[in-house]
Amino acid sequence: MPKFRLVNFNKYGNPRSRIIENDDPNYSPDLSQFGRGAFIEKYIPHPVEEIYKFKSSSSDLEYTTKKFGDKYSCNCPGYWRSYSRECKHVKEIKNKL
Repeated sequence: MPKFRLVNFNKYGNPRSRIIENDDPNYSPDLSQFGRGAFIEKYIPHPVEEIYKFKSSSSDLEYTTKKFGDKYSCNCPGYWRSYSRECKHVKEIKNKL
């Protein structure tokens, strides 16, 4: 199923995107409903190279940290709270490598 990324801009001019899945190979939405500057591009997901699991130190939760090339992502609260997007799990993985 082909995937597309629809990108448009909010009232402050910041881009936002969403992933669209559609079976129709000739799919082309009406971009006028998404405001000025909206565009569609082919969505190519980044392959996940490695997945790490960490047990939470304060609860029974398990956090997943993924490595995409030289970038990392984690689903713990510390990841999205941090300005640099480096929680303790990402830092631990970088120190190991």
